[in-house]
Amino acid sequence: MMKICSKCGEEKALGEFSSRKASRDGVCPCCKICDNARRKAYANSERGKEKQRQYVASGAAKASHLKYTQSEKGQATIQKHRNSEEYKESSKEYGKQYRASEHGKAIRRDYMVSDAGKASVQKYQTSEKGKATMKAYHTSEVGRCVQKRFRDSEKGKAYRRKYDASEKGKAMHSRYQKSEAGKATAKRYHTSEKGMKKAAEYRATDKAIASRRKYRKTEKLKAGKRAYNISERGRETRRARNQRRKALKLGATVGQVDEQRVFEACGNRCVYCGSTEKLTLDHVIALSKGGAHAESNLVAACLSCNCSKGARPVAEWLATRPMSLSEQSVNQLTNERHTKC
Repeated sequence: MMKICSKCGEEKALGEFSSRKASRDGVCPCCKICDNARRKAYANSERGKEKQRQYVASGAAKASHLKYTQSEKGQATIQKHRNSEEYKESSKEYGKQYRASEHGKAIRRDYMVSDAGKASVQKYQTSEKGKATMKAYHTSEVGRCVQKRFRDSEKGKAYRRKYDASEKGKAMHSRYQKSEAGKATAKRYHTSEKGMKKAAEYRATDKAIASRRKYRKTEKLKAGKRAYNISERGRETRRARNQRRKALKLGATVGQVDEQRVFEACGNRCVYCGSTEKLTLDHVIALSKGGAHAESNLVAACLSCNCSKGARPVAEWLATRPMSLSEQSVNQLTNERHTKC
């Protein structure tokens, strides 16, 4: 069955016309092509635009749009449109423009401080993709500059103080200090000029003085002192300190003393009996007899010979016991020490 279009005057099949129940034949008087052209012209006119604005602002438009998007036909149309390349390109461009707009920034700020936004960020940061992205950003030049600028800002300093005071921050700081990287960093800082200057300034403060007084009374320090005193290094340090104190008390000359060098010069054995056990330092001319506390007046002697000799001259002491050194060696040793002193 055919029908003539009232607009273009062409004879077309009924399928080319839109349905209309009010018409006698059940179709529109004009074909679909002419009807679409009429609708488009009306939509672009001032009157059509005004009618469109009024309709969009009304609740009927929103309800109609919601009903259509939830229908099967609407869902299929939306999905088809989203899968098109044109939609993907336009969506990217629109997304960039919207995020750069003031409204987009405000919406993003509100979302980031909401519970849903925080949960989304936490989920992304703990994912493999998020970790890789964060690592790549932090190691880049831009990331380092941004981090440095944030650390130097007032907000960054306040955040750092708050984090250091938290339990998580304290645990993280403790783990880092015990790690090899933390120890190396601390050693490098403490030996630097800035570190030594800061340490000197801190030691002079009332807080540092009070902290040292409090630490001296702790069991940890006392236990450390006991352990050090019974160690080999502690005994050597105490013995050298006692000898120096005794020399100063008797008014003797005190010079630089390297115990290891004295032992090596004597062959790491007692010069009196040749023993290598329990070696000590002996003053050839005793401090009480005016001898100096210096390497020129020190020899290696075993503990037995040192205690037996006491403050007596070498020749006088050797006369009271079996000769371990020849008379010539004793005289030569005594003369050398007298000459050096």
